[in-house]
Amino acid sequence: MKNLPLISCIMSTYNEDISIIRQSIDSILNQTYSNIEFIIINDNPKREELELFLNNVQRKDSRIRVFKNFENLGLVNSLNKGLKYAKGVYIARMDADDISEGTRFEVQYNYLREYSLDIIGCKYKIIDEKGNWIRDENVPVDRHFVASRLKISNCIAHPSFFGKRVVFEQLGGYRNVDTCEDYDFLLRALAHGYRIANCEQKLLEYRISINGISQQNKYKQSLISNYLSHNLKCINNIDIDMLNDIIIDEQSQKRFNLYCFTISEENYFLKKIFLILKYSIIFYPFFQLYVLPRIKVKIINFYYIGIRKEN
Repeated sequence: MKNLPLISCIMSTYNEDISIIRQSIDSILNQTYSNIEFIIINDNPKREELELFLNNVQRKDSRIRVFKNFENLGLVNSLNKGLKYAKGVYIARMDADDISEGTRFEVQYNYLREYSLDIIGCKYKIIDEKGNWIRDENVPVDRHFVASRLKISNCIAHPSFFGKRVVFEQLGGYRNVDTCEDYDFLLRALAHGYRIANCEQKLLEYRISINGISQQNKYKQSLISNYLSHNLKCINNIDIDMLNDIIIDEQSQKRFNLYCFTISEENYFLKKIFLILKYSIIFYPFFQLYVLPRIKVKIINFYYIGIRKEN
């Protein structure tokens, strides 16, 4: 694989367990596509254990470039900082608690070029905190289906991003959209006419935590995601400060908790529908990938109280 263009992989670290960060880093360093630079942003400058570990791995592999923030900047600012230092023709994302398959970059590079795409993700496995398999996440692959799905909800895992550097440059990197910076980025890319898709192969193990995003943040994420998708035509003119000032009032929170409970209670009914549809090769994939997301959005809208700006 000589004379291949440089891929810049960007990852931000904060409070993840060192053993998990090590797994994530090793999965990038062991890629079959070897012409990479690995930019790691240390966004927890007060954590001495993290600094010592990152400095150590940097000394052992010249492909690693570690940059330490003087203060906690958050994910968006850290990623944008990494983009400024990136030298690659292509940009790849990675999270500090996920694991990439060894062929991920090679497959994504070839897939992007073969189908003349601009930014892609991939199918992925969801694992728990201990690395145990939970489920395979089924996402649309074809760029036309991906474009249709993105108009409803996000269907590309952020740590699976792989795209042309020019896309990130022309979009000005990430905007500081609370909990939805990746979805905002994809919608802006879609609005600019960029071609977006997913690889058919499962190339990422996506780790979820029991103590992950809080219920309040889930509610906020749902509102912001819904707002972004409904304003795709004017996505570049959205007031980001207004979005980040959303107030989560008690009544709205209770309604969203009810929504989560309703979805949970409906699982039995939905599973029965899935069992029936599974016998139909034609209709089940369509229902799972396109109809179900629309149903969920409708339910969110039903419980949606409204976005209020703090006075």
